[in-house]
Amino acid sequence: GLADALLTDIARTTDKPIRYLVNTHGHGDHIACNPAFRARGAVIVGHERIQVPIRDGGPEVTYSERMTIQDATRRAELHSLGGVHSPGDTVIWLPAERVAFSGDLFGWGMLPVVSLQPDTLRALRQVVDRLLGFGAQAYITGHGPPARPEHIRRWLAYLDELYEQVARLRRAGRGLAAIQAAVPPPDDMRGWYGFDWKHPRNIALIFGGLPD
Repeated sequence: GLADALLTDIARTTDKPIRYLVNTHGHGDHIACNPAFRARGAVIVGHERIQVPIRDGGPEVTYSERMTIQDATRRAELHSLGGVHSPGDTVIWLPAERVAFSGDLFGWGMLPVVSLQPDTLRALRQVVDRLLGFGAQAYITGHGPPARPEHIRRWLAYLDELYEQVARLRRAGRGLAAIQAAVPPPDDMRGWYGFDWKHPRNIALIFGGLPD
């Protein structure tokens, strides 16, 4: 299964025991392997707002705003950036390596929400600004390849452009399907991971959140 594949990959990198497994959030596709790692002695760590019982794979060690896991050679800082994608979003920041594990907060073009109201968009920008504020050289995403800061900045610019396009066309009386047909993905983002289905979904979210 997936847990065995992950453990095999880890074993290719290190022969050290796995002491901790940190969940970036509590969605099923991100915690499904928790029991397998726990069975091998790992302590599962996550935000206190991950509402999954331990018996169902939830974390046994939780934190509220910030937590540090450190040994003689490496420091990992856990920062709460919840409230947009999920209540319990965690970013794991490795300051020495300048690497941030960002979970699903950046999804290669995907709006990480199920609905988009003006308040949601403002909160999303605040979270992404904090994500960029770490000054990471690489962001390890929850789905897809690692990203660089310029990818995240390009996505923010894309959201501004897309919001204005969709709002203008809706004011002109165009329906959702017509707008999706009229607004193609930007050429420089077409090769992004899964962007062929994320772009029309983004249009639908923006369209649904615009005032009548």
